[in-house]
Amino acid sequence: MDFPRTTESLTGNLNATSSGRRALPGACASFIGRFLHSAAACLLVVLFSPLLHAQPKTAVTPAQWQATTLSKVGDWVDWPTNVLGKADQKFVIGILGPDPFKGDLGRLTKDTRVRNREVEIRYFGEGDPVVKCHMLFVPTASTGRFKTLASTLATNAVLTVGETDDFTKAGGVMCLQYEKIVPKERMVFNVTNGAKAGLSPQGRLMKILTAEK
Repeated sequence: MDFPRTTESLTGNLNATSSGRRALPGACASFIGRFLHSAAACLLVVLFSPLLHAQPKTAVTPAQWQATTLSKVGDWVDWPTNVLGKADQKFVIGILGPDPFKGDLGRLTKDTRVRNREVEIRYFGEGDPVVKCHMLFVPTASTGRFKTLASTLATNAVLTVGETDDFTKAGGVMCLQYEKIVPKERMVFNVTNGAKAGLSPQGRLMKILTAEK
């Protein structure tokens, strides 16, 4: 083994060794720093990815709530046995005037049954006679026209459903209102008008509506 012969060579060897030892931790620190930075970035992506891709919840509109209610309420009302007809006849929901639901009611009732019958949506435009329907929805824009039909519909076992404050006063049976100031759905059933039409709400409907005479 060769030993350094002078003090200078010994000092040089020590400096070289010392310098090498200091350089190694610096390289490791740089590598570890880059690794931790990448790991932190990946962790943030994993944690926040569901939030970035989550779809915002859309609130149910008044029209959607009305359409959903109309698709179900036929099963919550007792009808005269002779009105529904034969078992193979469809349950007809009419709309007075243009469709305010933009097809939602038709989609909701496409694969469902009311009173154990297939459902048909029928539209009654201006001048069309309102005949052969079990339920009739009257949008706000058609309220004036309804008033001219109310007396005829009153005794024909038609569940007339509107959305204006004075609908039941005009002879309508049921009203579906959405209070805008304090967002809340409200169902009103006029038992007097219902009795004239031969209709009465079942117990499960009575629990969620406001009955009036």
